[in-house]
Amino acid sequence: MIVDDAPYCRRSDSPISLSRNNNESSCQFGGKSWSFAELYRHNRTPSQIIHNFRSSIEKAEEYSFYVSGHRNSSFLCECKGRSFGKNCEYQLYSMTGVTRSTFAEARRWQNLVKRDNRFRMHVYQKNPCYTTLICDHGLLCLDWRDICDGRQQCMNGLDEEACDLLEFNECEKEEYRCSNGMCIPDSYFLDGEYDCIDDSDEQRSVNHNECAYQPDPFNCDDHACSVSEWSCGDGQCIKERNRYEWQESTIPSSQCYSMREYMFMCELSEQHKLWTMVNGTCYHSSAAPLMNLSYKQESMADQTTHEYCLFLVKCLLSDNAGKDCPCKSRDCRQYLNESCPSTIQYPSKGLLTPYLIAHYNVTRIGSGKKRPDFYTLSGSIRCRGYEAYSNVHRSIRLENTTDLRHIVLDRAFCGHNSVSKNATGPQFHSLCYANVSKTLEKGLSYAFFDVCEQCISQYRINDGFKDCVSGEDELREQIDTCSGYVRDYRYRCPFGPTTCLTVQALGDSITSCNQDEDEFILGSGQSLSLIKCLEFEDEDCLFLREYISNSGNNSDGNIQISEKTKLPFRSYCNTFWDLQDRTDESLELCHSWRCPPNEFQCRSGHCISQEYVCDGEWDCFDASDELFNMNHLSIHNQKVNLTEKRTTCATNTSNKIQSFSALCNIQTEYPCLLINFTKQSDIFVTRPCININQIGDNKTDCLGGLDERNTLKHCNGLKQLGHSFQCQSNPNTCIDEQNLCTNINQCPDISPLCGQYNDHCFHPKDFICINGTCAKKGQCNGNIDCEYGEDEYWCNQKNNSRSYRLLKQQNQFTSIRLGKLRMYPLSNSVINSTTVEKGRSIVKRNTPVNVPNDIVPMICNRGVAVLEYTNKTVCFCPPSYYGQYCEYHSDRVTIYTHLNVSHSRFAEITIDSNITIKLLALLVYENEILHNRQFHFRSVDNFHRIIKKRCHLIYSREKHLLQTKIHRRSNRTSITNHTPYYLRYEAYELTENSSIHLVGVWQYPIYFDFLPSFRIAKVLRFYNNL
Repeated sequence: MIVDDAPYCRRSDSPISLSRNNNESSCQFGGKSWSFAELYRHNRTPSQIIHNFRSSIEKAEEYSFYVSGHRNSSFLCECKGRSFGKNCEYQLYSMTGVTRSTFAEARRWQNLVKRDNRFRMHVYQKNPCYTTLICDHGLLCLDWRDICDGRQQCMNGLDEEACDLLEFNECEKEEYRCSNGMCIPDSYFLDGEYDCIDDSDEQRSVNHNECAYQPDPFNCDDHACSVSEWSCGDGQCIKERNRYEWQESTIPSSQCYSMREYMFMCELSEQHKLWTMVNGTCYHSSAAPLMNLSYKQESMADQTTHEYCLFLVKCLLSDNAGKDCPCKSRDCRQYLNESCPSTIQYPSKGLLTPYLIAHYNVTRIGSGKKRPDFYTLSGSIRCRGYEAYSNVHRSIRLENTTDLRHIVLDRAFCGHNSVSKNATGPQFHSLCYANVSKTLEKGLSYAFFDVCEQCISQYRINDGFKDCVSGEDELREQIDTCSGYVRDYRYRCPFGPTTCLTVQALGDSITSCNQDEDEFILGSGQSLSLIKCLEFEDEDCLFLREYISNSGNNSDGNIQISEKTKLPFRSYCNTFWDLQDRTDESLELCHSWRCPPNEFQCRSGHCISQEYVCDGEWDCFDASDELFNMNHLSIHNQKVNLTEKRTTCATNTSNKIQSFSALCNIQTEYPCLLINFTKQSDIFVTRPCININQIGDNKTDCLGGLDERNTLKHCNGLKQLGHSFQCQSNPNTCIDEQNLCTNINQCPDISPLCGQYNDHCFHPKDFICINGTCAKKGQCNGNIDCEYGEDEYWCNQKNNSRSYRLLKQQNQFTSIRLGKLRMYPLSNSVINSTTVEKGRSIVKRNTPVNVPNDIVPMICNRGVAVLEYTNKTVCFCPPSYYGQYCEYHSDRVTIYTHLNVSHSRFAEITIDSNITIKLLALLVYENEILHNRQFHFRSVDNFHRIIKKRCHLIYSREKHLLQTKIHRRSNRTSITNHTPYYLRYEAYELTENSSIHLVGVWQYPIYFDFLPSFRIAKVLRFYNNL
């Protein structure tokens, strides 16, 4: 089955029996057997066999030979209803009321079930693993994105072997170099489509947060994370800092939907009560009815002392989430003190990195703080010029560790004064291979500047993103790396500092240029975030390319783009600042503004999407999209279709948690700590209330600017203050909500927001109320626990202040995101009969099909669950995965290509419109074809515009080829001197008279065959001599 350019099929990791035979009675699931003679008499075509009969390509080709004169006697099956296959041996699981669904519809429905059942999906869906590279990776198996990502996630750094070859790779003159070193054609840069696997060829990255339940074989399965992100295993990436809940307060939007970051340390979750099961997945009570086969924990009778102590630690950390935890009747710390050593290692092995071990002091476990007490280094890693390792009999204690980013930990290990050093062990070259190694394809010396511990390409210097531990690569004003043809794709600040910014650094609300030219056109025009490059050669795509190529010129060289500095009419009064001076959203201008009839109008006059009304987040400057009465709408808003919002608004109003609301009239007042408050008890001196009309009036009345969150500018760029706290004592200091109470020394104004701890109120989530009582785990838990609700003050459950309204701003005019799931009703009914019409006859069958419960859609990972005629569920996997449950990552090449016929006879006006070019894409190893795909281009509609074709080509896992691939990865000489794999394209001209002519051949060596996933994007050009 081919869906979205990707073939889905059974891709087992071991041989399987398909149980097929040529018996005419073997059509399963009510399929009808046809002889070839019968089909021929009924004028059936091979195309109908595939699409209408849902048979196999094999049988269609066999019938095609019969039609062409080879009268071989055979039969095939016409599959009924939801069945398909050579013998109709597979059947799609049903959706209520649907008797004949497509494979694509079944795929969407199963992913919808995953979306609505996160914890069940996590438990029953096997964590995908990359197994070609065998190494000591600790508890969590490797994701393919872990290879050559700049982090050592294998002991001895085996996952970073030979990765410098990609880091320092050079592209051809007419190619764009992606941030990770891969190359794409120049014409693919800023064309509205994502061609780099790290999305670095477009200004905005696609939203991958839904990849866990969005079946996208290219934008998800083959998406790589940036250097500051951590992979969720399915295409979603989160900031590496957000991987550990005790390291930084996290919110749902910054977590993996797959819960991969929780695995093997589920008990450390602050948001959910979880328990780590034997396979590392996390048990949650919502999955309890289905846990009869998965909820297996350690057998108490068989546990050693060490295992029992670890079990008790898990009980304490999880608040007794385990069903056999003894801590409900007795304090587990008593058990620990009686039977266990003073410190316990948890998790049981390395997890954050394979060499980093976390430890807890027995006396402190259960005090509410889940952060480990200390770490030890155990193992070995690569450093520049030597291998660092700890003595097997003595671990190295790592003190005062708060930053757990991989590059920080690698530096700490390599630089620790207690490590042993092996000058001949696995290591990174001390001089980053300077004058030693050459780039693979072009044979050039490495282009780099030695600025930090990592060996990074010069193209990462001043590119707008920090790659070194402390950002040393972004503090190099004296280094100009924007030279040669790379300058055509990088932005250079015309008035300093020295930069070489990637396109993704433009309009990102982080100022890099002295005069804001990277955020606003020419420094004073409209915001670059408004520029939407959506398709090849549209106005905005062409403008961005021109703006970048003309950058660095501080004279009149930009005069030709000055017209673009004018702000589109639609960008005024939309609640987003698009001009540097913010005059496009001024209250004076917008007060008399007229909104489109389908948009909600704020009391201030601003216009917002009706979708934003009552969504729990202030979008209007005056909060009138959240704090209003649906029965008292303005004349304009009465005409806006808000029918679906009435229930939401009413629910939000009745259930809304507002601290200090008992002291205010919430119909006309907004409760908040006033700007002159120094302690929470000041509410007894002055009522903590302001008039609703004071919100968004450009005058700060609430402490920290809470009432002016949409009118005040954040200290770190042109974005709204949001839920950050602006210090009155130092207006240039803004504290993000995640770090409020840890920055009191920097901003004393914060103190009224932070409860004090004592011996009885010590958990990080405990809160001491104004009256002195302790709200146990009450801070920001969504419930009012204190008399005046002060435990829920400044608690933002919806969004991270660092990305406040960011997605809304990016999607103002166009939604650039993955396709949405189609909604289907869910039911556990059974379809007992199906009526299928064929020709003039009606065929009735009565074959009960068990509609799947909530487990079946979960078990195939990124694949699709299908019922086999043996009544077993099997998995059809996309090309990026294989295994019985699609649980392993494939080694593959993804190819993107299109034809350019501008210099050939195919470009002539008189060309026959019936000519078709058939393109074969072949993955070849030493002249042996391993995999192939084919595409067709019709002259009438394909020859004169760019139509990209894409597909996966899969490396063979046949034993000797797999062993050769594994060996090459660890043999640098083999990689640099020999390229056994290559990509070959063959183009054939097909004419109306059925003649076939070879018209083009292109061949490209695959230098990076040691990578799990590599992209080759090429333009195939025809010339007159072909």
